[in-house]
Amino acid sequence: MSYICLNVSFLKPETYDTIARAAYLKEEHRNPPTKLEDLDYRKAEGYERMLKRCTARAAYGVHLYPHQEFFGVGPDGSVDQNWRDSIPTMPVPETHNLHEYMPLRSDIPVVTWYLQQKGLPLELGLDVLVHAKYIPRRRLPIADDPLHPENSEELRKYLKYCWKLLVWCNVVAEGTGKKINWVYEITQCILDLWGVHELKRTTIHYYEIDREYLQLPRVDGYSFI
Repeated sequence: MSYICLNVSFLKPETYDTIARAAYLKEEHRNPPTKLEDLDYRKAEGYERMLKRCTARAAYGVHLYPHQEFFGVGPDGSVDQNWRDSIPTMPVPETHNLHEYMPLRSDIPVVTWYLQQKGLPLELGLDVLVHAKYIPRRRLPIADDPLHPENSEELRKYLKYCWKLLVWCNVVAEGTGKKINWVYEITQCILDLWGVHELKRTTIHYYEIDREYLQLPRVDGYSFI
């Protein structure tokens, strides 16, 4: 879901780029005009739903770890699974700050330097970080904004990982003599992200699909991929 959501959002620069946003608003002829803050891709219901489903706490959440690291959500499940769809249109600041600060790897030398300036030896400074659980878990230099230009390198790495994950899933399915119905999976994903309300309530059941296709594990009706 995140692979599709972020790729599609990237194709609309007015939702994340300041210059493109200004140009879009200048050319827009809508009454009333679109508010500047309403163009933020992070305020879209589909993006918020994707964020919840990719990082929300689950009984078996190992597959969530890479997504939690990228989006800056702790593996302890700071975002509760019950929060997934309860408030689909929360303001951006509330949606993206339900978790504590997640350190970058580059934060560690800075913090240890400050501790040394306070008179602590390096060894004790590192012990302090361990006891404080100050562990680098965040990948985005600019937190909570995956499409920010300064996050472009990490975004490329993450999307590349997501693509590999889809390929690996397909390989595993073929190894069992089955197929993944990608048309079905992608269609359902698009409906979940941007479909009209009536279509979102329409679910295609796997028993209606040819038995040659692998039935993927689903949580709350949604595939883990």
